[in-house]
Amino acid sequence: MILRCYCVDDLPINFECLVRYIDLTKGLELIGTEADSARAIDDLQSGRVVPDIIFLDIDMPGVSGLDIAAVAKNCCKIIFTTAYEDYGARSYEFDAIDYLLKPITYPRFINAINKARLSIEKSDQHKIQEVIPEIIFIPGDGKGNFIKVITRDIRYIKAASNFMEVYTVSEKYCSYSTMKAMATSLPPSMFARVHNSYIINVNYIKTIGMEYVKMSDGLIINISRTYRDEIRKFFIRK
Repeated sequence: MILRCYCVDDLPINFECLVRYIDLTKGLELIGTEADSARAIDDLQSGRVVPDIIFLDIDMPGVSGLDIAAVAKNCCKIIFTTAYEDYGARSYEFDAIDYLLKPITYPRFINAINKARLSIEKSDQHKIQEVIPEIIFIPGDGKGNFIKVITRDIRYIKAASNFMEVYTVSEKYCSYSTMKAMATSLPPSMFARVHNSYIINVNYIKTIGMEYVKMSDGLIINISRTYRDEIRKFFIRK
């Protein structure tokens, strides 16, 4: 497994150590460095940068590393780097994997990487163990009426007025359900909500951009900012 690494520090000279360590370590790939913390947040939120591990300096002017961590914690593993011990306790508010004090030694770096790798492998194992139901029953167009649908055949679900339109590979069904109820009944490893009006089966994505997905049938769906992290989680690790 190749882990993609992204380094954020307002002093570019501090990248040199991490870049060297990443280059020395098998299984790691540097995908970028950033000295501007506001730009780092924008890169993460827009999907221009999709790391497995982010190395974050905490004490930066303007937008701090803790502010960036609030965004990054939903899409990658966080390793804080700092010259100060004062932030240690706060780092765990963001489920940080580790907290490295500068100057960072290579053995200490490797220890943090091993923690991150173990955490990622556990997350992947949990996904593998998820049981995906072969069929689901969705509320039909009448009281007590349910429709049997093959789960993997659902391409996407669209909210339409006071009902849901369920599009499968062969048919379209009308269901008097809600987006929340639909999202709860579908396996999270296969389906993602990308918009207030759409839940999609990621297996039917043809192409994906920073702000849209194109489905296999040609439909283009905008990705709402609220749901960008949810769709990005499918493409963080290959």
